Amino acid sequence: MAPKTKPAELTFEFEWDPNYRLMPCTGIWGGIAPGGHVKIDFFVDGWPVPGSITHSIVDGRLGPETSRNPAINSGKVQRTVVGGLLLDKATAKLILRFLEAKISELDTIEGKSQEVKE
Repeated sequence: MAPKTKPAELTFEFEWDPNYRLMPCTGIWGGIAPGGHVKIDFFVDGWPVPGSITHSIVDGRLGPETSRNPAINSGKVQRTVVGGLLLDKATAKLILRFLEAKISELDTIEGKSQEVKE
């Protein structure tokens, strides 16, 4: 019986999930989940969106804001969790290596742009 030959290359075709979206992220929260997986939740911090804003009408046009409910200076910051990942250890290590490589690339790019400015 002849040995099977291994392919010389492999092509990946990309398909986008209809629910795909690019999400902003200002921080992460997470830990080790039951079953030994790494759980990461991504969030965005910002001021709460008011329930309503009232403007005056000046000469038939929208004038300055006169009130906001709740007021933006309420002392609260809204943290919105935009998504999460549940990763096995091997995938978490792959993501770690990916991020380290991209950060290194950014450091190189930023270093080059600093040299141009100087």
